[in-house]
Amino acid sequence: MVNAAGVPGTMIEAHTVRFSVPAEGTLQFLPGRLEIASGMDSGREIRFVHVPGPDGTTVTFGRSDGELYRHIQLRDKTVSRAHARLAWRDGAWHLVNLSRTNPVAWNGTILEDGREERLTDGDRIEMGEVLFTYRSR
Repeated sequence: MVNAAGVPGTMIEAHTVRFSVPAEGTLQFLPGRLEIASGMDSGREIRFVHVPGPDGTTVTFGRSDGELYRHIQLRDKTVSRAHARLAWRDGAWHLVNLSRTNPVAWNGTILEDGREERLTDGDRIEMGEVLFTYRSR
């Protein structure tokens, strides 16, 4: 498959998550990944890629559709249309809550609207009823 950005890849259509994965060698993978830690998609892994252009190292999460490689769609009804953002900066991923009604929980702490946290290996991230574990490698 060739996606709308002209990059060969695959669209993953899981039960609660929808995301795109480039073909090997087409885009540069960034460090870190998210493991889905609970539910029907438990064990699936989301890797991040550097996309050419502005915001090429930013990934959003939410119930709405979004741009290939820059958005992870979470189909759970407890997830907001625009729920969270991850940005690669200063050698680490930074998590930002974008939702007022369904906030992100980071290691059990509710993130206030706009609050940012730097991720470290093993961090637990909850977006609605979707639970991720961050892995730095």
